Amino acid sequence: MDQIMHKSIIPEELSIHLTYPTAVDKTMAPKDMSTLRILVPVPNNNSNIDWTKESSIMRKLIFKTIEKKLGLNNLESHILTEKIITPYDWENDFHIFKGAIFNLTHQLSQLGPFRPNKMPAIKNMKIVGGAVHPANSLPFILESANIAVRQFNKELM
Repeated sequence: MDQIMHKSIIPEELSIHLTYPTAVDKTMAPKDMSTLRILVPVPNNNSNIDWTKESSIMRKLIFKTIEKKLGLNNLESHILTEKIITPYDWENDFHIFKGAIFNLTHQLSQLGPFRPNKMPAIKNMKIVGGAVHPANSLPFILESANIAVRQFNKELM
């Protein structure tokens, strides 16, 4: 994280967070298929990284790293559809300041149990967002909101 947050460079060793949403929500992919979400922390747009050049290099490195660490072969051959979102996309398409989905800096005091998730004045109310527990980045906040909305809508039916 130091290379990402303080040196504004793509790290030599990637930190990769994989999630498999179809394991808990079958609506995330067509029948007999699955979804894999790959999140890799990278510097925000303060870094001046040219994501039009770097995204294809990063993609190759990400797949190489996943295959090596998980003992997989040719993960890419299983992909039917993919979407790559870079800090540039977060800033320009979603209006996230500097494309900083992990905030402009990241410190121990901003992690996990140190984040609030309740509003003591209102019983049974939960707070959601990037600065609360457990969310730590915009993709997970958005997905949590999607799941909550689907569950809410099911209960109304």
